[in-house]
Amino acid sequence: MYTGTAATDSSAGPRRLFARFRDLIRERGAEAALSPETRIAASGVHEVFYIPFEHVEAGARLAIVGITPGPNQVALAYGEAREMMARGLPEAEVLRGAKLAAGFGGPAMRPNLLRLLDGTGLAALAGAGRADDLWAAGERLLHATSVVPHAALRAGKPFAGSFADVLTSPSLRESFERDFLPSLGFLADALFVALGPTPLAALDHAARAGLIAPERVLGALPHPSSQSGSQVDVYC
Repeated sequence: MYTGTAATDSSAGPRRLFARFRDLIRERGAEAALSPETRIAASGVHEVFYIPFEHVEAGARLAIVGITPGPNQVALAYGEAREMMARGLPEAEVLRGAKLAAGFGGPAMRPNLLRLLDGTGLAALAGAGRADDLWAAGERLLHATSVVPHAALRAGKPFAGSFADVLTSPSLRESFERDFLPSLGFLADALFVALGPTPLAALDHAARAGLIAPERVLGALPHPSSQSGSQVDVYC
C-alpha cells in the first residue's frame, strides 16, 4: 500500500512511460491501442495497457476522477498523440494534447459529462463559463484522471469493478499506487469529483492517507457513459 506523502517535485510524480511507446504510437497510432505491445501489466483476469495520459494539469481547479480510460479514450489519445508528433511538437505538448482530446472523450461520455458539469454548477465553480471551456486548449482549469490511469481490462472487457477489486489485483493496484496517488501532490488547488462509487472510495482512501484534504472531495456524479444516460437525466 502506498503510504508516502504527497509529491513535491517532478521526480516524485507519476511514472513517465511515453518514451517507451513513442515510436510505436508514431508508427501505428490508434492501431497500437490495447495491443500486446502496449500491455504494461497483467495479473489473473486483469490487464493494464499504456495510454499517453501522464500529463498532470498542476494548476487545475477541478479534478474529475473515473475508474479507468475506456477503449474510446485510448484510441482518441493514441490518434491525437500520433498527429501531434507528426507536427513535431515536444513531448510535454503531445501529452497535454492527448489528455485534452481524449480525457472522458467519446460520442456519449463527453456530452453527458458536460451536461452534468453545467447542470450542477461545477464548471462555474472551477472558473469556466461553460463546461466546454474546461477542455479548451488555452485553459488549465481541469485535470481528468482515473483510479487506474492506464487502461484496465478484466477478462478482455473494460474494468468496472469496486475499489476493493483494485486493491486486491496486483496489476491494478500497482497502477493506482504508482500512477494515480503520486499525481495528487501536484493538484494543490483542485477540488475532486468522482464519477461513481469506485473513484469516490479511492479519493476517500487518499484522504485518509493524508494525500488530499477531505474537504476537497466534493462527492460523486453518476458515470456519464452511454449506458448511464437515464441516470444523467435524473441527476440533472
